[in-house]
Amino acid sequence: MLTAGIVLLVVVLALLGWLLLKDLRNTGGPGTATPTSTPSTTPEGSPSPTPSPSPSPSGSPSASPSASASAGPPPGVTVSAVQAVRDGYRGSCPPPAGEAPAFAATLAVDRVPAALEYRWATRSGVTTGPGWQSVTYPEGGPASVRLEHTELTNYPGATFEDAVRLEVRGPAEAASAWLEFSVTCEEEDPTGGASSPGTAGPTGSASPAPGPTPSP
Repeated sequence: MLTAGIVLLVVVLALLGWLLLKDLRNTGGPGTATPTSTPSTTPEGSPSPTPSPSPSPSGSPSASPSASASAGPPPGVTVSAVQAVRDGYRGSCPPPAGEAPAFAATLAVDRVPAALEYRWATRSGVTTGPGWQSVTYPEGGPASVRLEHTELTNYPGATFEDAVRLEVRGPAEAASAWLEFSVTCEEEDPTGGASSPGTAGPTGSASPAPGPTPSP
């Protein structure tokens, strides 16, 4: 009876051992776990990635609203009605301003307001004119002006021949045609006879030429 119980116990233990060994073979051995995929997560408290700013579109920057406007083209200039009021003088010198060679011209622009500089220049460079002068055409005013000049250059006892023209500069440039003139200075004979020419340098005792006169 005791022997039968021992045999039964051995059989049971052998069966348990076989079942345990089979289970270990199916699971890959003790301590082996089946790998599972775990989704990665951002650790709590770590900063999330910040997207980089997109580049600004290429191209030149727009102009400031307060930028000043560019200057327009220069006005058109016309020199017309150029004439010699008097182109010669003969008599005692210096010649009177009312008898000396005199000239006139009309200087016009195609739009106002405008401002120009002008002068009466001689071919020889010798003149009693004041040099460059300014003429202004105000907004709403006339677009033309009449300019006059009296040339008082003279050589006592001699004849002075030259030519004069009107020159315009800045911002537009123009020039008239040359106008010939002459001044003959005669010296009176002490006995009251005819005068005899002599030679001398130019005189500058005459008063300056009148300035510009607006057209009517």
